[in-house]
Amino acid sequence: MTRELSLSAGKTEEGKVEEMILHQYLRLKKMQAADTVSGNIPLELRRFMGNYQFTRAKLSLDVTFNNGALTTQDPVGKSKEMIIYSKKGEGWTDQSGTYEIRFESATDDKITGLILTMNTAFIRGIPVTDAIGPVI
Repeated sequence: MTRELSLSAGKTEEGKVEEMILHQYLRLKKMQAADTVSGNIPLELRRFMGNYQFTRAKLSLDVTFNNGALTTQDPVGKSKEMIIYSKKGEGWTDQSGTYEIRFESATDDKITGLILTMNTAFIRGIPVTDAIGPVI
C-alpha cells in the first residue's frame, strides 16, 4: 500500500483467511535530553530510554523501564495504563499485539528514532465499524 500502511492476512491452519490486519507505521524522532538515565536500568536497554516525537501527529512517547520491561504511555490515549513491551525478534511487542516498537540507529549505533506499529484486526464476520469504533 504505502510505507505507512500495510495489510496482512491472518489464516487458520487450513489456510482460510479469518482476519485482515491493518498495520500503521509511525516514525518518531528521538529528542535530545540530558543524560539522566537511572542506574537501575540494564546497560543494554539504557540507550532506548527517552522521549520520541512525531510532531505532525502531535504524538510524544516516553520510553521508560519499569518492573523489568520497556514501557510507554498508551500511544492513542485510550488508557491511562502504561503499555508493557516484551522483546520479540528485532523489536518489542505489547501483550495484545496491538503495538510494536523498533528502534532506529545511526552508523555509530546511537539511537535516533523509534518506529511505532499499530495493528488493527478486522475479523471475518464482524462489521468494520465494530473494529474501528473504539479507536475513533
